[in-house]
Amino acid sequence: MLLRYHLNYKIILIYIALLILLLLYALQLFSPLRLNTDSLVFLSLAESAAEGKGFLYHGKVTHYPNGYPALVAWLDYWGWANPGSLVAINLLFLGLGTIMAFGLFYTAYHFDYPTAICLICLSLLSYILIKHVTLPISDPVFYGLSMSCLLILARMEDSQKPLSLIYPILAILTAALAIEVRTIGVALIPAFLLVIMKKAQSKQIHYGIAIILSLLLLLSSLSLSKTEYIPEAAETFGLLGGFLAGILQVMMSRLSELGELVINIPLGKMPYLVSYLALPIGLICLSILIVGIVKKKPINAIQIYLITYILLLLAWPYRDARFWMPVMPLLIGTGYQAIQRQNRSKVLSYAVMIYVGYFSVTGLLAIGYSTRISFAGPNFSEVYGDGNLRETYRYLLGNAKAGESAAINQEAVRLFERFGGFNSKSRR
Repeated sequence: MLLRYHLNYKIILIYIALLILLLLYALQLFSPLRLNTDSLVFLSLAESAAEGKGFLYHGKVTHYPNGYPALVAWLDYWGWANPGSLVAINLLFLGLGTIMAFGLFYTAYHFDYPTAICLICLSLLSYILIKHVTLPISDPVFYGLSMSCLLILARMEDSQKPLSLIYPILAILTAALAIEVRTIGVALIPAFLLVIMKKAQSKQIHYGIAIILSLLLLLSSLSLSKTEYIPEAAETFGLLGGFLAGILQVMMSRLSELGELVINIPLGKMPYLVSYLALPIGLICLSILIVGIVKKKPINAIQIYLITYILLLLAWPYRDARFWMPVMPLLIGTGYQAIQRQNRSKVLSYAVMIYVGYFSVTGLLAIGYSTRISFAGPNFSEVYGDGNLRETYRYLLGNAKAGESAAINQEAVRLFERFGGFNSKSRR
């Protein structure tokens, strides 16, 4: 009875922590429109589509898929596109992805209930989720869709019953939507193939697999052909010194990004000496992930998706820790699974506890700072971002200083006025 009470007490504390996290996330609904380089493009694409000009940026097709701009254009058509609704959409899909990730921890990773909840809390405490849920970008939407597809695949894989058509149809639908939102969603295709092959028991199913794969490959090809991924990637690799030199540099960037996620502080905000630790920490993180993947037998859809996702990231020659956001729960789950399989000495147990405490503190600081930004009011321009749009925000708030007019981003001003970030009445 005492043990049961102790366990229930721990679960109650975990639920309280989760509730506090959800409330802190909900406070971001009051944030002004936060912009960065990608969000300017996404909103411009949505603006272009809403005006019937197609998904164009400065009159040209971009490498950005059309799924998220189409969603924003639809909101704009009904007059619902404003900072609150854009954050609400992100929170909705982040919530969906989080619920699906919990299902994956329980179904595919076979964690017990308290462990699954704790890992979900850690995922929500990652600065990469906290930072990007307030931005009008496609990552939170993709997060929700891809996690939904993966849970469907995990349920299909885990089921002992004959394959029902409803699950493959749902998997195809969520995968297609994910690919339309972010092209890297094609990483779901090998995972889908693995599950279908495991469940295939007749020639009719094999024929069905061939048809489904043909449709998925056609969809992927059409989605890719509408973008500038291949030309832009080839051009950038050329600037990096050629394909091999570019791949090496991208690999180092990816390791540094992983280290950034482990440290749970943006690289630009880290102390100077700490930033040098990102690369070796990333290498250690990758080693742990490899152990977690290799030791899990037989290989499942989640592992195939994670491997494919990481390999595809090597083909995109830009550095941004945001690229890892959609797989953050999988990284945490796989890493924990690897550590869990080791001989749990007291030293290792204490090290894990200390790190979880550190990660939680940095995550709370991150969401606390994001909340401060959301309620900064006239001081918003001074606390948000890296300073690139500071003069623009000052102008929009009526706080522009003499000599700053040349630094004002007119595109950002136009988008603010269209999507209600600030309007002329907000200026003094």
